[in-house]
Amino acid sequence: MMFFLSRIFFFILRKYERLKANLFCVWCAGQMKSHGKNIRMHSSSSVLSLHRISVGSNFNTGPMLRLRAYEEYGNQKYDSLILVGDNFYAGDDCAVMAVGHIKIGNNVTLASRVTIIDHSHGIGDYSDIEEPVMSRRLGVKGPIIIEDNVWLCEGVVVLSNVKIGRNSIIGANSVVTHDIPPYSIAVGIPARVIKTITV
Repeated sequence: MMFFLSRIFFFILRKYERLKANLFCVWCAGQMKSHGKNIRMHSSSSVLSLHRISVGSNFNTGPMLRLRAYEEYGNQKYDSLILVGDNFYAGDDCAVMAVGHIKIGNNVTLASRVTIIDHSHGIGDYSDIEEPVMSRRLGVKGPIIIEDNVWLCEGVVVLSNVKIGRNSIIGANSVVTHDIPPYSIAVGIPARVIKTITV
């Protein structure tokens, strides 16, 4: 009897989780600047200012995504924008966060724990170094552009003012601080090209 009741409980739980996820996706899509078809976002995602975010078709993410476009922080206003192309996939615990502009092309894949962030606490000249970190203005050096068919492996961090060229692969736990040409394999902290892919 207990086995039968536990099966019913887990069946109902799965149905509830699926319904919650579907409702969350519908709500998110309705809030976005624009969106394509087949939007799949895990209900554990944390989102901010979706009206400044556009995604293409087949947008699919794992649990714990942080998708945030900051309009303000402290007493500062920001003109943030996040654009994502078609066939985007993000694994568990990824983050895409902007106070400036982030543009992600088509067929981009993020493994788990990938962070794409265009800002930091502080404006870069250290004039605010005496202020508590969380009180500092958010500084941004420039946009992030990730072109088509890029694969960011486990734990990659992409910082501001960089462009990753199409058909590139960034190795696990690398930190991208400068442009990566198309058809490159780059690894390390900071990420450096170790191979050019020839086709």
